[in-house]
Amino acid sequence: MRPGEALGVPPEGALSLERYANNSSPLDTRAFSARERRYHRRGILWGLSELERVCKCGRVVMDARGVGVRRSASGVVGLAGLTTCGSVWVCPVCNAKVMSRRAMEIGAAVTAWEATGGSVGFMTLTMRHHQGQSLQMLWDALAKAWGRATGGKAWVSDKWAADLGGWLRVVETTLGEENGWHVHVHALVFLNASRGGDSPEVRLMRLQRAMFGRWSRALVRSGLEAPAMIGQEAHIVKGAADKSLSEYFTKARDDSTYGIGLELAHSQSKLARDGFGTFTPWELLTMMDIADTEERFFMARDLWSEWEHGSKGRRQIAWSKGFRDLVGLGVEVEDETIAAEVAGDESDTVVYITAAGWASIRRQPAAIGQMLDVLANGGSGDLKMFLRTLRIEFEEV
Repeated sequence: MRPGEALGVPPEGALSLERYANNSSPLDTRAFSARERRYHRRGILWGLSELERVCKCGRVVMDARGVGVRRSASGVVGLAGLTTCGSVWVCPVCNAKVMSRRAMEIGAAVTAWEATGGSVGFMTLTMRHHQGQSLQMLWDALAKAWGRATGGKAWVSDKWAADLGGWLRVVETTLGEENGWHVHVHALVFLNASRGGDSPEVRLMRLQRAMFGRWSRALVRSGLEAPAMIGQEAHIVKGAADKSLSEYFTKARDDSTYGIGLELAHSQSKLARDGFGTFTPWELLTMMDIADTEERFFMARDLWSEWEHGSKGRRQIAWSKGFRDLVGLGVEVEDETIAAEVAGDESDTVVYITAAGWASIRRQPAAIGQMLDVLANGGSGDLKMFLRTLRIEFEEV
């Protein structure tokens, strides 16, 4: 038995329940669409997660009619009548929903700020880290260092900080085979309109140096080594669809529609850009799924357990006080609320999958993602044919 089979998880890459069952070895995850991969990984969590809400997410049916499969007038597809967890750190399906909303907000903020004549700077703040340092310790140090960099008497008296309308901070975490957990900050700083004098680039550079000094000193006080200035990033963003920012995050990706909001908000969903040896926490799920020895399986499982507990209660995206109002975004909706939202309304329901049908299709979670792809790319007729082919019980609306 493969270690991954202990989770009751099927091999990847199959296109029907029968083909899933007949696959004896996992295929490359690239055989999956992005949506299939997310649903497959969530299925792994149903038998693995130590968080009760995650174990129930998308698994427990709350509606007596069954699970509603919907397609809105705008073409957005989704499911209704299921529990959700709202975890942006642990659940790949809820993460996608929440981060899509955050991406639009970030893009709107950049556009609104630039319309005032202001400039937007992108910054990365990193720390030195080593194998064996716990995720919790590093994350706690990051939280303190960011607080020092953007708060306290030094921040209030910083003449370069006075040049800001606000900031947005996103935390990203990757794992390295050699250096362990890597927790760092990506931030947007919103510079006020220039009143003559120095360029936005020069103003950003001065702000970065001041913030980095406080950041570095706080990390040292937390027992870490002082970070190197050379490892930090800062440049002026050119609009909400800034391609240079896209290239920074993804390097090899060529997608001109992948704008600043998506890059910042989907940092946990992307593949680590450093290639082999560096990976995202999400990839631990795939490592468990394809592990060919118990040692590799349990190594990945232990790291995932540390990730679940270390990320719990942490904020991925944070805005400076009052800035959302300043750019017209208003009160921030909680992650759990966004994750619980469903596409369209009841009139957009195409079919209801019965409780028995849902129990059947959820045994192969990637098929749920494929089902939604079929509806999104085809229509109600294609969806019904797909369900009949897989022998999934449903009721027409």
